[in-house]
Amino acid sequence: MPQPNFDRFRTAILRREPDRVPLGDMHADDEVMEAFLGRPLASLDDRIAFWHQAGYDYACLPMGVMYAEVVGQELRRTDLDTSYRADHTATWAEEGFGPLATDEGYADYAWPDPADADIDQFRAVPLPDGMKLLAYFGKIFTYTWMQMGLTGLSMALYENPDLVARVFRQFGERHMAIFERIIALPNLGGVWIADDMAYAEGMLVNPAILREHVFPWYRRMGAMCRERGLLFIFHSDGDIRPVIPDIIDAGFLAIHPIEPKAMDIRHLKRDYGDRLALIGNLDLKYTLTRGTPSEVRAEVRGLIRDIAPGGGYACGSSNSVTYYVPLENFNAMREATFEFGAYPISL
Repeated sequence: MPQPNFDRFRTAILRREPDRVPLGDMHADDEVMEAFLGRPLASLDDRIAFWHQAGYDYACLPMGVMYAEVVGQELRRTDLDTSYRADHTATWAEEGFGPLATDEGYADYAWPDPADADIDQFRAVPLPDGMKLLAYFGKIFTYTWMQMGLTGLSMALYENPDLVARVFRQFGERHMAIFERIIALPNLGGVWIADDMAYAEGMLVNPAILREHVFPWYRRMGAMCRERGLLFIFHSDGDIRPVIPDIIDAGFLAIHPIEPKAMDIRHLKRDYGDRLALIGNLDLKYTLTRGTPSEVRAEVRGLIRDIAPGGGYACGSSNSVTYYVPLENFNAMREATFEFGAYPISL
């Protein structure tokens, strides 16, 4: 079993060479964790055991507003078959109009209380030697459009910009209140912000909207992480190239997951490798999900060969380790990272 060493992951995110390329994933579905461990997830300790036994240098755990029931009013549920069990349930945000799409809905809305976020459960959680926690947190933009509906947000940006500003401010303030509690955790190594801003072909909204309403919150969070020596990592699906300068300006040290369909990781390394670490990129559309273990190994080898020299790379999926990733492919990704990732890279 690889020995965890958070300094390894930290060194890579700070764009230097550690002893080897670390694994880098923000999330794994329960089905994968259970299949890997060979038992159901019964506690927080089981989740930490997954990160430890899989060879990560941290345990990335969801914290805060994003796991409060703030989007349940306008979600539809779809049952999907999986390779592990047949009762997986997925949730999807409605595209139309959500409860916050109007002034009347705003007045009646039951806003989540930041005090309800159970952060104290992470304060004394036992971690294996060498590991730290990463807080999986965020979604100021995502929750705004989910609760307004993407159509509702789009129309309100034109017809009722004051409502849009109020909704963003409400979510921003609530996130900040929880963030301040998260960064006080004694065993925390960093914060992994998740806030999807794009799809494969471009941004979901004009970047000016994000610069006005979202990035100011992340700049504040970034400054607080920097003061405490905490890592600050950004996750968004899709082609986020129009806002990469804003991501850097907010103080983020790394971007994840770099979908192959949306962005070329080799171009990003060339253009931003001196300012951002890169995490992920192992193709979830084919290689990790429908490919063979040997194909997974080959892709991992190529990523380490091209992206890892000089530091600034952590190997992982191009989104998350989803329930439809075969266990043998997940293990192939891990084992290939350990095999090929020793510095100096000489592949």
